[in-house]
Amino acid sequence: MKDTIAILVCLHDDLKGYEYRKLSSDHFVWLKTELELISGREVIITFARPQPPYSHLRRFDYKGADASSKLSAWRNAAQDWRYETLRNNDYDPRLTKTLLLTKDNINKTISGIAELGGHFGIASISTYNTPAHEIGHLFNADHKDSVIEYDGWWKDSIMHADSYSDLRGNTYRFSESNRENIRQYLMD
Repeated sequence: MKDTIAILVCLHDDLKGYEYRKLSSDHFVWLKTELELISGREVIITFARPQPPYSHLRRFDYKGADASSKLSAWRNAAQDWRYETLRNNDYDPRLTKTLLLTKDNINKTISGIAELGGHFGIASISTYNTPAHEIGHLFNADHKDSVIEYDGWWKDSIMHADSYSDLRGNTYRFSESNRENIRQYLMD
């Protein structure tokens, strides 16, 4: 399992009532396929509602004006849970990413945030793209290498985000440049 990419998705309590299957099909199945295509590795996405002593993670206060401080607080709160999960599953620490999945945005303008090349992110389900976008950041995909494509309608690649994104479709894939960024991250 050392070459496996593992994505640990902590389901916030504000997602109670949402089915794992629907969350998976809407936000992650297509991302899993894309990451496996890019990497040639197995991708395991695990949905969890952490139990004691980590049940406080399900109630993490992710909303606020300063998204960076919320991300830092999430990293500090979730580190022990991540380490225990790594230890229990023999996952490669570098290839294991931890995402807090939420119902709402962090604030009026930010639906997600993640460490570029890091291990922790927060993403809302406000769009189908937000969790994939934040996971992309965790593998060094960035905004500057995103693209807008046209195939009868304008569509954004996973890392593209601007004020017009709501009017365009989603390609459900990373741009070629961001695919290369992800491959380079996996090779380092």
